[in-house]
Amino acid sequence: MINGQQTWREHEQAWVDYRRFREEELDQREQARLQQRATKLTAKLPDIVRRGDVAAVEALRQKGADLDSVDAFGVSMLDLAREAGRVRMVRYLEQVAQGSDPTAAARSLTS
Repeated sequence: MINGQQTWREHEQAWVDYRRFREEELDQREQARLQQRATKLTAKLPDIVRRGDVAAVEALRQKGADLDSVDAFGVSMLDLAREAGRVRMVRYLEQVAQGSDPTAAARSLTS
């Protein structure tokens, strides 16, 4: 009976290992999918920052866009806002950079 018990334990452990492997694989796929989504959202930021639409930038940030990103020429979102003369956007991005609650910062500048 010892061999039967060992075989059962080995089988059970193999099943546990397989489930763990599948969960890790699915987790990696989900992380890759979320990263792709964030990259697409971040690519939209420069145009929206130049327009000065704080609410739209906040919506993209909540969905995963990276406000610390740079455009294709290496210009930060904060510098884009400054160049475009978007005072509210500059204030919003500065508040976020200083660690303020982004949602509260956006709300205070759009109200």
